[in-house]
Amino acid sequence: MLLLRALGGVSVEGAMAADGFLQRPRVLSLLALLAGGGPAGLARDSVLALLWPESDTCRARANLKQLAFQARRLGGLPIALGEGGVVRLDVEPRRVDVWTFEQAARRNDRPAMARAYGGAFLDGFVPPSGLDELGRWIERRRAALREQYQAALGALCAEAAAAGDMDGLIGHRRCLVDLDPLSSRATLSLMHALVAADDRPAALAAARSHARRVRAELDTDPDPTLLRFERELRRLSNAEVELPVVGVSLADLPAPRARPPLGRPADGVYWMAGD
Repeated sequence: MLLLRALGGVSVEGAMAADGFLQRPRVLSLLALLAGGGPAGLARDSVLALLWPESDTCRARANLKQLAFQARRLGGLPIALGEGGVVRLDVEPRRVDVWTFEQAARRNDRPAMARAYGGAFLDGFVPPSGLDELGRWIERRRAALREQYQAALGALCAEAAAAGDMDGLIGHRRCLVDLDPLSSRATLSLMHALVAADDRPAALAAARSHARRVRAELDTDPDPTLLRFERELRRLSNAEVELPVVGVSLADLPAPRARPPLGRPADGVYWMAGD
């Protein structure tokens, strides 16, 4: 049975691959459109404008008809040219990961959204030369899906914290870091959760990983607040650490255990009384 994955790349299972048919750029472009367009499909004129922008209407329609025929015959892809000028992939919604994700979003089922999101929409896919508008369409869909996923993770973090589920909170925080590894905000939030869970070594490892990536990709140093927090974690290796105020909401963390009185020096970094 056909299974189309478009989150994290493009792959098709349960379909034929005669003569590398599934790897043809125009075929992949059509699959990308139909995956992103939803179970109801897309208007034929929209598909024509995105895949054959330089062709006249008659020629573009002939190209689409031929491609859909070849997709069914050579690739086993049930691409339907329906009534009313609609082009769609004739499979159950659960057979396309994007559709599964968006159905979960409509139900506000955030755990299902997190399970379905396998990565950026069509990650690594490059449209054929000349299909610039298709590229822009993909970018818009990619950004919208990513935003939905990020919002779902944020809500899951709050739910996990309210329930005292530190493993869940840390797991969702890690997903947010994976989503935006250059974000100091995401990394600091993960570090806070790890410290609250008494896993200071993992918090330090997260800081090191973030710093390496920022320096490698941006050729700059990480956020000074993150570096200061990392230094303080190292210094207070055998003491409880009060989380500094870094512009990241800590409301989603469980209440801390009782600890000795705290002081704050002039530079704003917390320290333990008696150190």
